[in-house]
Amino acid sequence: MTPYPEISQALRDRLKRPASRDKRPVGGKKLLRYFLVVSEGAKTERLYFEEFARELPRNMVIAHGLGDNTLNVVQKGIRHRDNRAKNPFLPDFDEVWAVFDLDDFPHQNFNNAIFKCKEKGMGCAYSVEAFELWYLLHFNYMDARLHRKDYNKKLSEYLKFDYKKARPGMYALLKPHQENALRWAEKLYKRYSHHDPAEEDPSTTVFLLVKRLNEFLM
Repeated sequence: MTPYPEISQALRDRLKRPASRDKRPVGGKKLLRYFLVVSEGAKTERLYFEEFARELPRNMVIAHGLGDNTLNVVQKGIRHRDNRAKNPFLPDFDEVWAVFDLDDFPHQNFNNAIFKCKEKGMGCAYSVEAFELWYLLHFNYMDARLHRKDYNKKLSEYLKFDYKKARPGMYALLKPHQENALRWAEKLYKRYSHHDPAEEDPSTTVFLLVKRLNEFLM
């Protein structure tokens, strides 16, 4: 009996090919890559990257909001990647990125999550103290410490409305100012040695993931 009788011959032929051949050029520039983005926050980060993904080739980015602590986010990202690799009907994830904040988590756990990402070949988009720092950098360069509870107040001043976490539509709203955020986040990042990321307040590496995804914009 033919294996997988419920699928088309075209798909069976595709499954027989090496995974590396399942990539398609994007805009004549790059081969398509598949991204998994797992975030500590259940909604805020997930919504941002889901909205970003709408500007990218279909199914290129899958974003999961896990609502978990930093180390668990990394571990679950690894499991998602490994489980996907076992599925013969889907391409492997080429890149897995963990997105998490310092928040109230122990500094050692936060740093260990970052080092674990490097050890496992994952990308890491962390923020000290919160993801909203990435949002703030769209409007102004800031290198002074600010408690994360004050981020929303500051954002509300720039946005001219009362910002709340998990607000949809933030990607499109901020996109006109993205070049500022990329420049200022990188400038901030270069101030530090990265031996103890939890103490590098404020800082964010979300710009690394955004720059990477921008390479595939249609």
